[in-house]
Amino acid sequence: NNENFDVIVYKSSPAGITSAIAAANNGKLRVALVEPLSMIGGMGAAGGLGLHDQQMSNLTMITGLAKTWAKLNAEYYYKTNSSNKIVNHPEIFVAEKNFQIMIDKAKSIDLMLECRLINVNMDRTEIPKIQSIDVICNNNNNNKGIDDKKKFIMKTLSAPVFIDASYDGDLMVGTNSIDYTYGRESTEVYNESLAGVQRVGEKLESFQGLNISATVSETNDTLIKYVAFQNVTSIPKIGSSDKKLMSFQHRACITTDQDNLVPFPQPKNYNREDFVLLQRVLNEVVKLNKFPKTNGPPFSYFTDLGEYSKEVFDIAKKKKYIICCGTAPVDSDQPNINRGWATANHAMREEIIEKHTYYLQGSFFYLANDLFVPEFTRNDAKRFGLCKDEFVKYNNWPPQLYIRSSNRLRGMKVMTQNNVANPRKKINSIAMGCWEFDQHTMARYGIFNKEDGKRYVVNEGFFRHAIDPFIPPESTKGLEPYDLWYDVPFEVMLPKREQCQNLIIPVALSASSVAFSSLRIETMYMDLGTAAGSGARQFFKSNHVDIDMTVQDIDVDEVRDILTKEYEQRIEGPFW
Repeated sequence: NNENFDVIVYKSSPAGITSAIAAANNGKLRVALVEPLSMIGGMGAAGGLGLHDQQMSNLTMITGLAKTWAKLNAEYYYKTNSSNKIVNHPEIFVAEKNFQIMIDKAKSIDLMLECRLINVNMDRTEIPKIQSIDVICNNNNNNKGIDDKKKFIMKTLSAPVFIDASYDGDLMVGTNSIDYTYGRESTEVYNESLAGVQRVGEKLESFQGLNISATVSETNDTLIKYVAFQNVTSIPKIGSSDKKLMSFQHRACITTDQDNLVPFPQPKNYNREDFVLLQRVLNEVVKLNKFPKTNGPPFSYFTDLGEYSKEVFDIAKKKKYIICCGTAPVDSDQPNINRGWATANHAMREEIIEKHTYYLQGSFFYLANDLFVPEFTRNDAKRFGLCKDEFVKYNNWPPQLYIRSSNRLRGMKVMTQNNVANPRKKINSIAMGCWEFDQHTMARYGIFNKEDGKRYVVNEGFFRHAIDPFIPPESTKGLEPYDLWYDVPFEVMLPKREQCQNLIIPVALSASSVAFSSLRIETMYMDLGTAAGSGARQFFKSNHVDIDMTVQDIDVDEVRDILTKEYEQRIEGPFW
């Protein structure tokens, strides 16, 4: 089964959707949008994020196709008089529905669900180019009537130009010719003060305003689940490089609406002993007597809940979603179970996803049912459950794991901690960033304390810092939009010319680990995806393919013109 397209986009992340729409050019080009799941939207829908991670205090920052999507959400909720409204945090099924509307309106996008990449076929006769990709598809979903006896079918998809909109840079890695990296650089590589291993947390971790010393073990040689062993002498040097990734998590949707509630499931092979750390933190909280009337904290104390936007909260029947605080001894982030993800094959990644599902579902189930949990906390947890009307095909659980960072391109230009803000305005800018450096926990250690002979939980890796190096990290001013904006140049999506000439990479883009912690915002990805799709159009002149065209030769001024005139996208700052 061979199929030819003008443009192939891999994965329907928000960047993949905008890439496909811009490339389709209102029906002028045939685009394949290939998605391994049966649900579109990446973290914008299938992952339950609802595009939460955007500058929430300033919705004027949302432009281009991201604003088109947000207006569709407003139309869904307000029905009429919605022309001046946008909803950036819709319910998940609304997010997916409106992404689909945008795809349908593009006229010439072939959405290929449940099709997973298995090989990238290269033409290496001169300069490397992707010739085609091999995918394995669920035949029942994509090829009804062709051969229903076959559950899976292999396809080879060809095109002059490809866009890799995956969170892991799957096409990029599959070329075996493009430079990429993962993990943290040392401080010396780009002279970044935030690079590499960070200071390990204190023995008494500050959590929700309390100091909690969660004991890992009573002896020096026994550790509990989800804590990595470390000797004080073996803690990596501050600023040194490693291959760790920011912690992953599932952004589950939960509710107290009894008409729309599915009780928290007991995960397969559940073992209450796996949640000893959670119980020990709970015990410490109770000892500190912050909740004397209830003898236990509320369920939300451990789950760090967020609400949908104020505009839709009542309509959404009190739905909440699991976010993350990132600094606690135990929370919805679990940094030690994503090891090996960046280089893993499909089967290994499925195992890692299962570990994350087990961890969070098990935590929910433990808090709601285990008799060692204070009665108040158990009863409060039982008020919640999964949302019956979300992720219906996946037992109400988000199928997209929140992959905060994975493989990253080393391309024509590299964004770093220093050049993000210096200079803020950049040549060939096609989008404006606006987020602080925001790195989640990289490791959770058990550190031996000589004073009492016990091990205590400490975290490593978390920071939030304004992009302006002259603003101190503790300054609240550092989180204001006018201190955070910066331009993003087109070239961060492009491989070096000698490595691949027909692939654009808007998500696993060219940035240091520190810079990527700011760039990894879904609305930013949508803007970059629109730029990638607009650039792909230049491979086609007068209805013919330009066989000599390369992504490195794309006229960025033409891309900028398309972005501003067709999509009303902000392509440079300052935003005011």
